[in-house]
Amino acid sequence: MIGSTLDKYEVIQKVGEGGMATVYRGRHATLNRDVAIKVLHPHLSSSVRNRKRFAREARAIEHLRHENILEIYDYSGSDAGECYIVTEFVRGETLTALVDRVGNLPSEIVAMIALELCAALSYAHAAGILHRDLKPDNVMVRPDGAIKLMDFGIARFLHEAQVTMTGTIVGSPHYMSPEQATEVSSLDQRSDLFSLGTMMFFLVSGGLPFTGTNASLILKKIIEGQRPSVLEVAPSMSARLADVIERLLQTRPDDRFPTADAAAEAIAASLAEVDIDPKGASWGLGAWLADPEAWERRHHEHLATTLPARGRALMEAGDALSALRLLNRLLSIDADNAEAITLVQGLHAEPRARRRIAPFAVAALGFAALATGVLWLISGEPAADPDGAVIVRTTEPADDVPEDPPEVTTVVADPPVAVAATTPPVPPAPLVPEPRPPGTKVRRPAPPPAADPPPPLPESRLEFATLEIRSNYPSDVFVDGQ
Repeated sequence: MIGSTLDKYEVIQKVGEGGMATVYRGRHATLNRDVAIKVLHPHLSSSVRNRKRFAREARAIEHLRHENILEIYDYSGSDAGECYIVTEFVRGETLTALVDRVGNLPSEIVAMIALELCAALSYAHAAGILHRDLKPDNVMVRPDGAIKLMDFGIARFLHEAQVTMTGTIVGSPHYMSPEQATEVSSLDQRSDLFSLGTMMFFLVSGGLPFTGTNASLILKKIIEGQRPSVLEVAPSMSARLADVIERLLQTRPDDRFPTADAAAEAIAASLAEVDIDPKGASWGLGAWLADPEAWERRHHEHLATTLPARGRALMEAGDALSALRLLNRLLSIDADNAEAITLVQGLHAEPRARRRIAPFAVAALGFAALATGVLWLISGEPAADPDGAVIVRTTEPADDVPEDPPEVTTVVADPPVAVAATTPPVPPAPLVPEPRPPGTKVRRPAPPPAADPPPPLPESRLEFATLEIRSNYPSDVFVDGQ
């Protein structure tokens, strides 16, 4: 086909090929501008039914005009000998080629790419169009950092046609949503968002969340949600961005972000957390593409300054968990960072002190409550003592009490005095028997009104004394889901 002409387009060179079509670089004969020509494979275009579906999808995509979506210029028509679509020609590389060239990407760079893709998806979803084949091969990156999403609609059409003909699923199983994997007919925008999460996982880690030796095993894992967490495979990434990816990859659509705009808002927050402006000349995607090594050196220096300051502010605000997540990220990049180590040690010291205090404080209050309960059972009417104590004496024995039982005197502080948390609790004073005349009966009066409850203990993040966690690696510990 190279050297031939399709209508008014000269075919210059082949630039790519996939299971759906072959892509050529071409030139408009009269406008003298470069274009991309996607020609549907002959074995698919030979079917009249397939051509009609291709025409339907091409006309729908033709109305999409967005800076992050590949623009369509022309369509061959359903009666042409060769079925093709003509689009703008993007000089750059796919995300797949980019990862092959430089390896996994810094999480802030992934966030910038994801923001552009969210803008494209939001626009397409508002127009009623789902991509259905979102993957790194279908995203182009220009040298200036511009992102272009390609291949809208083609995957949807081919998937439907192939299921009708062979009963099998055609596409990229690694990036399918659980709904696609189970062939649910009523997909919505959250299916594209799942694929976006899979792509972000790949970009930040260099690996895929769902893997297997064959397509069936991959789809089974997708349906069942069998995958590692993204922080397991990319511990130096932003924890806030990891939360976004985890939510996008939820098996149930209702557990994901409802819209691309909602996902974009959370992604933008991960950049704001480290004071990086995705549109800035120094931190933008174009700056990274121009010199990735220099960008990442500045990035590490920036994080070494920003993360401790942000962590300290969170500690002062009482959000120790968020502070620890930031500091863990810095330590995964620079394990010897003295400031981060000092702050983390400070975070761990306070809960340990609380663990030592809490058991003694609880024990002291327990003794006070026990003494009060005994007092109510055996006491008469309380009489105030000048020193603030309550002295109670029984005067009448009950019918079932043996002759000559000893009179009991109990001294209880009113109100109970909390025992210092740093000293062991003091046991209550021993019961002192007092003589009384024979035949005296003991009356059990109604207990006095309930005393005011003791003041609450200081709130502690750890309410128990037996938990001890030792690790030489930054870890997240969850207690009752928190």
